[in-house]
Amino acid sequence: MATLLNQHRVRFKYFDSTIQKIIRDNGSWYYQLKASKHYDELILQRVIKYKLKNLLPNHSSIYYNKEIVSSKSPYDKRIPDFILWSNSYDKWYVIEVELENHKIPHIRKQLDTFYHGDYSDADGITKYVKSKLSSINESDFKSMIQSRRPQVILMADGIDCTWRDEFAEYDCLFSTLQVYVDENDNFIHRIGGEFPQEFSKFTYCNLNKVLNYLEVHESSFFESQGFKAGDSIKIYFRGVADDWGLDIYEGNKFGLMYAGDLLPIDETHTRWKLILNNRNQIHLVK
Repeated sequence: MATLLNQHRVRFKYFDSTIQKIIRDNGSWYYQLKASKHYDELILQRVIKYKLKNLLPNHSSIYYNKEIVSSKSPYDKRIPDFILWSNSYDKWYVIEVELENHKIPHIRKQLDTFYHGDYSDADGITKYVKSKLSSINESDFKSMIQSRRPQVILMADGIDCTWRDEFAEYDCLFSTLQVYVDENDNFIHRIGGEFPQEFSKFTYCNLNKVLNYLEVHESSFFESQGFKAGDSIKIYFRGVADDWGLDIYEGNKFGLMYAGDLLPIDETHTRWKLILNNRNQIHLVK
């Protein structure tokens, strides 16, 4: 990591005293790198590329320096930062990297283009990726591009509280990666928000809008983990854990009742997926 950033070595006199800091058990202080006057979006892109394989070991990614044309207008062309795909070739993503202080109109233009992008040239996309990463399975990769559109991931060094509402129409994943550094150029990375989940098990569920209740399709999903009716379960949605109660309905089917007052999920969406990831966490995703 140091080799990626050595030309932007931190000078602590540029740090704002109000910037976020981390203190380790050994007494070392780590300061958020964006407090340095040398910090910019290019540094964040480099860190993200360096860390993606650690964050998502069952995914692959490349810098994608090719224009994506909006299906709404042939004159609306933009270049994203990365594309990412699962190594099982069942889902792929367009990643746009932004800084938290970037303006909403700028971000909206990027997201709108990628969300409405024309990805019909599966052969061209596959050949481009193959030229950058020769190890891909061309047939499987091309089939993935043909069979489904990518989801857009907005990655930033912080997510403005207004972004979810402002960009709701684009169905993005909102992810954060923050870099902290000490005076000896040792780094700590803090991640948050939503990332593509690498899961070992999953089941579908439907939202019962009348009862504010999730009807789980396969009871074995919970039974195999040792859960039983009456248990309280932590379930993650958009990176935040909430308490849900496991209940029985129709005699032998499992359902989930939210423990709070207002459901934390989008009530206009009825079909959901529960996944158990490789960290033994249960996530609720669309």
